[in-house]
Amino acid sequence: DERAARADSVDVVDIAHAYDHALVVQPNALVVDDSHRDTAELCARLRRERPATRILVLTAGHRVRAYHALCAGAFSVLDARIHTAALHAAMLGATRDEALLDASSAAMLLAHLRCICARNDDPFVNIARLTLVEETVLAALAAGHTIDDVAAARQVTARAVSLHLGFAVRRLHQHTMAETHAAAISVGSVDTSR
Repeated sequence: DERAARADSVDVVDIAHAYDHALVVQPNALVVDDSHRDTAELCARLRRERPATRILVLTAGHRVRAYHALCAGAFSVLDARIHTAALHAAMLGATRDEALLDASSAAMLLAHLRCICARNDDPFVNIARLTLVEETVLAALAAGHTIDDVAAARQVTARAVSLHLGFAVRRLHQHTMAETHAAAISVGSVDTSR
């Protein structure tokens, strides 16, 4: 099957053409570099048009830009110095809803979702809330522990830890999508009673 053969192949394209390429090829996973100023916009566009494509962001020190890409629709944030085999494993894992985050992104995600919950502490309001396990995993990663460290401490597999990270990232995406939708509605609702 040609599609199965393409699933393991890697195409390298310029970011200016990545959006069009992703719509044509429809990859399961896409790796982008956070050094380009349009990375977050690319992630947002792909999340709208190709929500099944998991986007992995490689970061080389642009921590805030990488986190903006995560908020916009990326699924994982990885250090740009990652070994090729580990990157390939991360891409395959992302297609199974497993996320990987560096310590900085985990700390920002934890703080962001805690802030969202603190602004609205009504438990019956449908906002993105972390489970206790997700919060524990994010806190451990933010403190500098590796996924393997967290897995050993919790006596689970590294895949289980990565799945909990994926759940936390999806909660972030639910929140950012709701914010984007609310902003679009407020911009579209103009008072015409005058």
